[in-house]
Amino acid sequence: MRTRQIQIFRFFISIILLLAGVTVVLSATDSEQTALNAGLRAYGAGENDEAILRLRSILVDDANSEFAPDAHYWIARAAMRADRLSEAESNLEKYLSAYPEHEYYEEAVYQKGRLLYLQGDYQESIRQFQLFNEEFPRSQYQANSLFWTGESLVELGRIDEAERLYRAVMTHYPSSFRAEAARNRLDVTAAMRREQRMAELLQWSHTELLRARNEFSAREQAYELALQRYRSLDDTSVESELRQQLDDLLEEVRLLEAQLGAGAQPSADETTRLRAIGIKERALEMKERYLEQLIQQFEEG
Repeated sequence: MRTRQIQIFRFFISIILLLAGVTVVLSATDSEQTALNAGLRAYGAGENDEAILRLRSILVDDANSEFAPDAHYWIARAAMRADRLSEAESNLEKYLSAYPEHEYYEEAVYQKGRLLYLQGDYQESIRQFQLFNEEFPRSQYQANSLFWTGESLVELGRIDEAERLYRAVMTHYPSSFRAEAARNRLDVTAAMRREQRMAELLQWSHTELLRARNEFSAREQAYELALQRYRSLDDTSVESELRQQLDDLLEEVRLLEAQLGAGAQPSADETTRLRAIGIKERALEMKERYLEQLIQQFEEG
């Protein structure tokens, strides 16, 4: 009889312990769910640091929690917003490697491309978006993927390729909010092209100016040597040779101005127009300097 009572007692104790364990598990699950909800609310409100703190508590309590995939994914997203990129990378990589069947996996593959862009690794960002496009060709994030690939190309100076992708976004995803963003970026890249062209022209102009100054300096030295030689001649010879040299110079100016007239016609070639302007400026400068020297020579003579 006593043995039977002991068995019944042990049975009830087992039931009580089992129920207590279930209660503890349910309590822990409720706590993790609460932490997840609080983290998502903070993320939605833009409170990224608070969101990370709430979500991290899930992993601290139980690294194998059923909410661990959500925690890793949303920590990565909040950390990207907060510019805590190393933390974003570690959580995103953990999520991608451990939870390939989870509901956010597709978006996580896309977000890795964005993270690489934020880290300044533009070439790897392009590769990641290419992998995403191949793996999820019908994804709702396709327009975003093409757009951010274009942004990476711009950072690498590959403007032509970037513009093709922006146009693809506008053509194939006209209802996407990225279509308007792509249209704006085309305006930006057009401005970048103009700035680049102007920089190239200015660089060319500077180089031409230096060359012209060197040429003029050489001719000026030659003229000074000629003046020294003229001083040993009689006044008539000096006047005759100087007049001939002036006539030659004026003929050169006339020819240069004729070239200017031909080159000043409306043309898409901005370099040609700039060269024509440079020719005229050098010719006028040379003309004025030579006239000044001639006047000074005659006054001193």
